Amino acid sequence: MRSLKTMGGLFAALAMTAVVASPAYAVKEKPKVPTGNFIANINGQEISPTNKAIAKSNKEGEIEEFVFGGIHGIECKSISSTSEVESEKSPDLKMDLAFNSCTYPIKAGEFTRREPVKFKHSLHMVLHANGSVKVVQIAENETEVKVPPFKCKIKIPAQEVPLAAEKKEGEFEAVEYSTEIETVEGGKLKKYPRGFFERLEVEFTAMKHLKMEFKPEPGAKSAAKCGDIKGEEGHFNPETGMVEGKWGFAGFVEEIEIHGGSIGFEPAV
Repeated sequence: MRSLKTMGGLFAALAMTAVVASPAYAVKEKPKVPTGNFIANINGQEISPTNKAIAKSNKEGEIEEFVFGGIHGIECKSISSTSEVESEKSPDLKMDLAFNSCTYPIKAGEFTRREPVKFKHSLHMVLHANGSVKVVQIAENETEVKVPPFKCKIKIPAQEVPLAAEKKEGEFEAVEYSTEIETVEGGKLKKYPRGFFERLEVEFTAMKHLKMEFKPEPGAKSAAKCGDIKGEEGHFNPETGMVEGKWGFAGFVEEIEIHGGSIGFEPAV
């Protein structure tokens, strides 16, 4: 798997203490360039919006790079995914991505301790066949992220990744897909009469420059106390009243499968 290059950050106060180790789904979609489809099936059943299939990653995924604002050196035990599949052939796939047991190092004198990075809920996304991703909001409070000792409620707004995908059609490299095929025999042929089933693999190759934001506290003079920050670390948006910054990650989830069925990706010919 490819690694994501280290990105610039936010939260200047936290960056000085960190050890440098280097959403509603019903958002109107613009037309996409046909670059492939997610293919799913269950023997003897039809997958539809009224008869959804659930696809889960059976193997723990890995985070290769994770930068949150000015905080580097973030490590996660794993990432995992759950998807609702509403069609047997579609250029889009809903996915909830969970970041599990994430921490980052803070130096305190001669010692280093690790503080948690906690997502209140999974990151809600719609994966597009053209390599772009829509981050969505199902409910406002679901997008909160806690990064001690930072006191504010950081939120992940709805957005397209990369940002260029909001304005033009084409192929992008935020995410890549592949299909693992496993053959079966004997008694399993009743469940998989084609003699094989498919698993989906998703690699988040360039999930960078994602937006995040928080509401500054009146009179606060540091990022750790919810103060405004300036320059490349972030900026205050007077239209929204929020301080805006960036974050990003690279990693992958493997062995995504539908119990008793198949799911994979079929590139456009």
